[in-house]
Amino acid sequence: MMISLYTRVLTNLLACGDLSHASKLLVICGGSKDRAILLDLGFSNVVISNLDTAVEQQDIAPFAWSLQNAEELSFDANSFDFVIVHLGLHHCYSPHTALGEMLRVSRIGVVVFEPKDGWLTRLGVRLGFGQQYEDSAVYHSGFRHGGVVNSEIPNFVYRFTAHELKKTVNSFLPEGRHNFRFYWAMNIPWSRLTMMKNPIHRFLMKVIAPVIERLGRLAPFANNLAAVILKAKRPDDLHPWIRFDDDGKTCVNR
Repeated sequence: MMISLYTRVLTNLLACGDLSHASKLLVICGGSKDRAILLDLGFSNVVISNLDTAVEQQDIAPFAWSLQNAEELSFDANSFDFVIVHLGLHHCYSPHTALGEMLRVSRIGVVVFEPKDGWLTRLGVRLGFGQQYEDSAVYHSGFRHGGVVNSEIPNFVYRFTAHELKKTVNSFLPEGRHNFRFYWAMNIPWSRLTMMKNPIHRFLMKVIAPVIERLGRLAPFANNLAAVILKAKRPDDLHPWIRFDDDGKTCVNR
């Protein structure tokens, strides 16, 4: 069984020393999968948040639970070492606003797992293998939630590129040079494919899925991406036209 992209990225961060088991983490749009992986990897100081009012503290234990709107987090700036989102930004009305909030409340950086935009993904959507609107999640919830901001309305599946993430981060935090690392994976949507009526589609996917999954670590063949974004360190990574004023705030270096 191939190791999940989620586990692979966090394991690499631990190995590099950017992340430790004692790091203070916030997960937005989080749930049971985040809990299982973070617990398995040995993290202890974690807050998992979501808009789902049905979630209770015992569902997330031993981690803390917080009811949060990803596009308007209630935490102060730099409250957490890292903020993580796993396939949640595309459920927001404005994925870029939620990413900005992640950057605001993180001290060191953010980890983002999202669908990837690209020619293969767009082809998959046209052929019916992928979704333009996430109706299957709403269907599987009994038409109660799973859509935009966890409502019954299917969300548009906003897919990112590495270049777009760079532009968005640099727009939110223009004062310095940030560090970007990207990872790729192919995620076969088996739950959706088993529902497809055309047996040819199901047969073809079973035949070619192992090959596609192997190629999925290469950007052209991936339908999921992970981004580790380390915020510019002060003062080393600030642009030369930025300095600190007497109050320690950044300002233009005239």
